[in-house]
Amino acid sequence: MEMGIIDTLKNALKATASGPVEAALDKARQEETEAGAALQALVDRRSQALLAGDDALRRFKAEQAQAEERLERASAFVAALEAQLTDVREREAESAAAAKYRAAKKLSDAAASRLAEIYPRAARELADLVRQCAEADLAVQEANQNLPAGKGALQGPESLLRDLPPEEARVLKRRRVKRWTFESSGHLIPTEREAEIQSISGDNAVIQHGGLTPGSSKVVRRVFEEQTVVPARRRERGPRLAELFLPALRAGEPPFWSPGHETSYPESILRRVSELAGLKPRLRPEDQPEILLIPIEDQDEPDAEPEPEAA
Repeated sequence: MEMGIIDTLKNALKATASGPVEAALDKARQEETEAGAALQALVDRRSQALLAGDDALRRFKAEQAQAEERLERASAFVAALEAQLTDVREREAESAAAAKYRAAKKLSDAAASRLAEIYPRAARELADLVRQCAEADLAVQEANQNLPAGKGALQGPESLLRDLPPEEARVLKRRRVKRWTFESSGHLIPTEREAEIQSISGDNAVIQHGGLTPGSSKVVRRVFEEQTVVPARRRERGPRLAELFLPALRAGEPPFWSPGHETSYPESILRRVSELAGLKPRLRPEDQPEILLIPIEDQDEPDAEPEPEAA
């Protein structure tokens, strides 16, 4: 094995990245293959060396020893580099996992900090907006029951902003067109069947049909007014803000807002606002300690101190 290759393989055993180790391992395996082939070629010539005389046999044995040493060294480098590659890859995997961990922790910490800073304030503002809209809806309902002269009914804030008002159908364009129809029924010929119309004479023709009773039917071309229309639309009610769910920042605390059984009536919404305002955080285990009685196996233990008598 040449010194240059040996130095390359030795340096790879000190590498801390998998790339150089993989490249060196490929070279070591190639060297191992070539050394094995060279040794086999020598073994095939052994009979000739035995018959050639003592000098030739000594030279053969020296060459064989060198070939065996070359193969052993190459195999040793292959084994060492395989172990080195396994070790380096494990360290790289650990390093990559550590980097992902650090990045994930940084993102999580930043999101948690922002959540704690922004969410309670934003949730309180939205919950207050739910209350304000419900109060306005209730006031609008009462006002609409006794409208001043000349005034139309009011809309609540969400109905005004979030609902789509009804629209009547609108004709965008009109034009006169001729279309083929069945003479007997007046039904339109489907567009995909117009190519089957035959024997056209002015506005009269026939169309073939199959089925159980094949034959033909008379068709006539009639005048229609073709209208391009935007269809009518009924009022479309948008979802209400009271349908939101705004949980507490931490488990066990009352939500900033959660819908009740009914979110369509302002009275129900305001009742729910009052209910949530009266809720208290759920007690934590440390806030309600328990008293446990544990049997003592050794009855010779000293008696416990008597409880003090009530004054």
